[in-house]
Amino acid sequence: MVRRRTSGCSCTWDSCSLALSAFAGMAVVSVLQLTFGGSAVSEVPDLLAAAKKSWAISGSSGGPPAIKPINWEKVQQTAQSSYCAYWSKRKPHVGYWDEPAGYSMIWHYMLPHIVKALKTGLPAGHEALQSIKSGEMYLFGVAQGESMHLMNHFFPGRRSFGFDSFKGLPKEDHEQSKIEAWREASFPGIATEQSLVASAGGDQLARVIPGFFRESLHPELVRQHNMTSAFYVDIDCDLHSSTMAALDFVFQQGLARVGTIIAYDDWWTIPCRKFHHKVNGVEPHYVSPLSVGEGLAHVTIASKYKVSFRCVAGSCKPVSSFKPCHLNNNWAPVFIVETIGSGLPASQVYNHGFEFTAAEEEFWMANMAICPTVG
Repeated sequence: MVRRRTSGCSCTWDSCSLALSAFAGMAVVSVLQLTFGGSAVSEVPDLLAAAKKSWAISGSSGGPPAIKPINWEKVQQTAQSSYCAYWSKRKPHVGYWDEPAGYSMIWHYMLPHIVKALKTGLPAGHEALQSIKSGEMYLFGVAQGESMHLMNHFFPGRRSFGFDSFKGLPKEDHEQSKIEAWREASFPGIATEQSLVASAGGDQLARVIPGFFRESLHPELVRQHNMTSAFYVDIDCDLHSSTMAALDFVFQQGLARVGTIIAYDDWWTIPCRKFHHKVNGVEPHYVSPLSVGEGLAHVTIASKYKVSFRCVAGSCKPVSSFKPCHLNNNWAPVFIVETIGSGLPASQVYNHGFEFTAAEEEFWMANMAICPTVG
C-alpha cells in the first residue's frame, strides 16, 4: 500500500459545521444568562428544546440541519468534462505547452471549469459558496502583465488586487531554494501599475499595491482597500521568502477562508531545475517540491494556521499518463481550503493536500515535457 504524504486525514466541512453549531448553542445559553441573570436560566431549556424541535423538522435528531456531504469525485468529473470539451474545440491534441501564452499562463484555463463545478457541486448553504460566488482575487507577482488581465477575462465583475515590487525579485532567504535564474532584481516589471489596472477592468474593480511584500503587505491594507474574503489567490512570486509573506498575509488577515482556491505557478520550478541540471555547482538530483520554494511555504502556512487543503486540479495529484486530457495533467497545482484552525481534529496538525509520493514526484519530473526547460 502506497503511503501518501498528506499529513493525516482531514475532517469534513460537515463535521466542522456540527461543532460550530454546538458551540453556538452554548454561546446562546451564556448570553441569556449574562443578559437576564438567574431569571432567564429557567427559560434556557425551553429555548434549547425548541431548537431541537426545529432541527428534528429538518431531518436531524437533536442536532443542526444536516448539510449533504460533498461528492468530490463528481465535482472533479464535472470540471474535467467541461475542461476537456473546451480544449477539444481549441486544439484536437489538447497540448497546452505549445500555446502562444506558454505553460505559465495556460494552466489558468482550468480555473473557470473548476469554479463552475464547485458552484453546482457544493451543497446549498455550504460556507464555501460565499467565497466562491462573491469573493475577491489576490494575485502575487503580476508585473509581467498577464495574470490580472486573464483572471478578469475569466471572472468579469470580480474585484482583484495585484501585488508586485516592479523592481524584480528580492533576495531569497532560503538557501536550498536558490537557483541561478532567480537572482536578486531578476524579472523587473514589464507592465505598469496603470496598464495592469486597465487590463483588469479599471479602477472600480482593480487595485495594484507596489512594493516588496515584506514591506507592502501590512494589516492597514485591508481597511484601506476594504478587502474581503479571497475567492482566489494566485502565487507567482517564485521565491520561498516572497511566497511566505504573501500566504502569511492572506491567512493572518482572514482573507483566506474555507472555499478559497490557491494556485502556485512555480511549485515545480526549483525541483525540476535541480532534477535536470547542475545548480549552484551541485550535480542533478532529486528534491521534493515540499522542501523548497512555494511548496515549502505552502506546508509551513498549513502547519502555522492548521489548514486542511484539498487538491482540486493540476499537479498536486499524480497521473499515469501525460497524453490524455486530464485536470491533473497541468503544470501548476490548485488547492482549495477545506478547514482552518479549529476545523481540524485535535489529533491532526494540518493537511497540505499534496498527494504525490517521492517516487511519483520523480516520475513526474522525469516525464513532464516542460520540466527540463523551466528555471
